[in-house]
Amino acid sequence: MKRHGFTLIELLVVIAIIAILAAILFPVFARARDRARQASCTSNLRQVTLGILMYVQDYDETMPGFKIHKYCSDSRGDGWYESLEPYTRNEQIAICPSGQYEATWGRSAMPNSTGFWGRTMIASYGVPAQDSTCRDVLGNLGTAWTYYPPGRRIAEATRPAETVMIFESNSCWTQQTSGYGYDNSGNLRSISEAGLRGRQHFRHNLQMNVGWMDGHARSMNPGDMANLDIYRMVK
Repeated sequence: MKRHGFTLIELLVVIAIIAILAAILFPVFARARDRARQASCTSNLRQVTLGILMYVQDYDETMPGFKIHKYCSDSRGDGWYESLEPYTRNEQIAICPSGQYEATWGRSAMPNSTGFWGRTMIASYGVPAQDSTCRDVLGNLGTAWTYYPPGRRIAEATRPAETVMIFESNSCWTQQTSGYGYDNSGNLRSISEAGLRGRQHFRHNLQMNVGWMDGHARSMNPGDMANLDIYRMVK
């Protein structure tokens, strides 16, 4: 019996169909993968937010200070990451699957810089605080985080469900104007292809996850995060 193979035309048609299917399905798979990462990031932020609220309950309803480290009588001072260690016990929840940053400056030189949080900081999130330059440019927002401890009392928040506690960033140093997406002239920055606007990081298809002072976490877009009122304790 005579057997016939595929013709060149038939092979090319099959290859073309496979290429078309791949072009359709690969973006779908990529979006599904990113949605899974975003969901994991949201879960992480919620756990960190709940850790902060547990800290607040143990310290007279007072937030921890923003400052990552400080010199005080030659002993290592607490920062907000260190303050959460007894409540979270898991450094992985500080890392978004879609991106992270490393903070090495100043930490290795600190006295007694050993232990769980004494290592290089690896994280994906920042918190709204203000240094003097930021207050001069954007005004005193009255954020949930003070630059140095002691922190503010959580009862000061008039709308905790609408007040930012923690958000996605590419740096732990979010107390500057760049942490709010603005420059030092008070102009809103543009967003890069990587999803960066200053030190805000929109990692998930131009969305970022945000933890709020009532303990919930949800996704926000760049327009939402440009509204300075969401960082104010008293509205």
